[in-house]
Amino acid sequence: MVRFGDRADTLARLVFLADIQQADPRQAVLLAWIGASVPEFSAYSLKHESAIREALCHAAVEARIHALDMLAVCQMSPVPFAALLVDRATANSKTERAAALMVLQREASAMVPFVQAKAQTGTATERAYAARLMIDLIGIDARLFLEERLEIEQTATVKDAIEQALYYLAILNTPEVEIGLSPLPGVVLEAPLPTSVREEIEGVINQFYELAQGKYEEQQCHLYPSIPQPQPPSSDFVDRVFECLQFGTAAECFALQPVYHYLANLHAPAQFRQLLEIPELDLIHVTRLLLLLQLIPTQSQTLVPTPTIPQCLHWAESEISTSTVLQPWCQHRQPNSSLRYLVSGFEGLGISGDTIAMKMLTWEESPFWSWGEQAISEYFTERLSILDILFDLGPFPQIYYAHEQTARRQLFRILELFPQLPARFIPQLWDIALNGVQAEMPLAQRCLDCCPGTQERLHQLVNHSDPAIQIIAIQWLTRLLDRTAIPQMQAALRRQPTQTVRDALLRGIEKLGASIGEFLDRSQLLQESQTGLRKGIPQALSWFPFGTLPLVHWQDTEEPVATEILTWFIVQSYQQKNPEPSPVLRQYVKLWNVEEHQQFGQFVLESWINQDTQVASAVKEKGILAVAGACGGEAMVPIINRYLKTYFGNRLAQCLALLQMLTWSDDFAAIQLLLTIANRFRTQKIQEAAQQCVQQLAQRQGWTLAELGDRTIPWCGLAEDGTLLLDYGSHN
Repeated sequence: MVRFGDRADTLARLVFLADIQQADPRQAVLLAWIGASVPEFSAYSLKHESAIREALCHAAVEARIHALDMLAVCQMSPVPFAALLVDRATANSKTERAAALMVLQREASAMVPFVQAKAQTGTATERAYAARLMIDLIGIDARLFLEERLEIEQTATVKDAIEQALYYLAILNTPEVEIGLSPLPGVVLEAPLPTSVREEIEGVINQFYELAQGKYEEQQCHLYPSIPQPQPPSSDFVDRVFECLQFGTAAECFALQPVYHYLANLHAPAQFRQLLEIPELDLIHVTRLLLLLQLIPTQSQTLVPTPTIPQCLHWAESEISTSTVLQPWCQHRQPNSSLRYLVSGFEGLGISGDTIAMKMLTWEESPFWSWGEQAISEYFTERLSILDILFDLGPFPQIYYAHEQTARRQLFRILELFPQLPARFIPQLWDIALNGVQAEMPLAQRCLDCCPGTQERLHQLVNHSDPAIQIIAIQWLTRLLDRTAIPQMQAALRRQPTQTVRDALLRGIEKLGASIGEFLDRSQLLQESQTGLRKGIPQALSWFPFGTLPLVHWQDTEEPVATEILTWFIVQSYQQKNPEPSPVLRQYVKLWNVEEHQQFGQFVLESWINQDTQVASAVKEKGILAVAGACGGEAMVPIINRYLKTYFGNRLAQCLALLQMLTWSDDFAAIQLLLTIANRFRTQKIQEAAQQCVQQLAQRQGWTLAELGDRTIPWCGLAEDGTLLLDYGSHN
């Protein structure tokens, strides 16, 4: 390249400074990966450090992440760029931090002094990330340094990060609880059978032939043009099958291929069951039988085009692999370890034990998911390395390949089945539960629900310095119905200035069954309203007629409710973006004149519907429906019913928001409308949403569904026009 006039660092710049910000960067990225994979590229690049430093300091975060990826591909030593790499590993971008960590881990111990320096002199954000980076690099050896930093650190956010890191270290330092796996019998490869079994096997093989011949005659051969017409099984062929069942290797069994397999096997669960009912057959015979029937191949096959999931065998699709035939046979012999028992037969013949794991991970409806929780958890207990790989994939919304996304989802499904979570996974689950992508957070939280120490840790997080983590902890404790958290929440509420956290605390306290009456203060409400409105009305609500709000009075004093309070409730509900009214709103509404607050709720509802149907979509302002839900009465029901019948086809999000709003109305007409839609509606999603709303309403009121139905007796089951259709046979 130099000979033809190019710069000596051209290749380094091509790799590390690839133009990935162009409209279609795939070609540039591909060339960079090829260049980084060239032998001795790492040694060449070290002669041109300036190009690498320029890439690591690029203004665009995407370019910096690309440079970090290339350092990982070429297996570059991080030592020459340690300070820059630590900067990247403590940056704001989660993806950038993850990419930098992969490079730093190549020489973790050498990076520790640079990370310690960042933990001492960096910004508050950098110091917080450095605390976690320490345990990612050296694990339990970071404890002493972090404890010293905790004593010195003054910033609340950094102290919280260090405490979280120390909490993870405490988990990792806890001795792993040994899971007692059920003992399995040994697999005997040489397993002779009595000659009487040969006769039974010959009878079943003939049934296979008859099935295949029938399918062939039904023109099924057109579906399998490469398969010739089935031929009757010869006595010699039956002898070879019988021999393979007793002594055959995996390759020998698979090589014995009757031509009618593909015509008969997928339609022959009864014949397979008949074979399994032969009392002399043991596990090794059944494994060989699966190979003879071509349900599992002997050669490895990559299920994915990337090396992230190990190579494995492909489990052929067949009715006999479901829980109706094979699973009962295995469970009868090993009630709690049926999957491990089946796999022991595979491994006895040298077949990968990961066969079933890969099938379950890449197919959400695999029949093996029905083999029982204990069977699945015991099976994966022996394959934790596969789960390690799934954690390394990253969050599934960011995974490129669809099968890897599926596998990542199954990770949480599997971990939920573990009676005791392996300690190595708990810190990673906490990271996802508190800081992960929205789609994965609830999955990780459910895995941790029954983990020892989870609720105690959540109690501590109620007072975390990060409002987002506070809200997650509050909502999590509320879902767990942890009433012991009520005092903690009440104490936090008394000193909590952040409005979003206050709202979460109030909702949590109320749902856990405690009163929020002590937190109602009219003068303080007016002050909060005036403070909240100082920034003005949000531009998105510029269409709302705040100037013509109905007059509302306090029920006890008959004094008017300040316009600022009414306006603030609307603005606050918009900001919360949730049609579910907040506990504070609902409690204050109970103190207003009933007729007037219903008129106020009707005004809000009609204004929103008018904007949505006459001007432009108001779905982004659906939060103000919370005010209508808390205040509205019977008069809003016909309007909502008419909207649902008119716009069910092209305003689904708005229809769902209206249903959610109705859930908070105690009016009989609103309850009846929900029940009617839940029982019958032309759009399935709306009907299913109404069913969920009915269940939520019954749960909130402490009613059974039957008691909920009793409260609609005034309608007597009559339609809107006052009729009731009775169907009796051919007449109605």
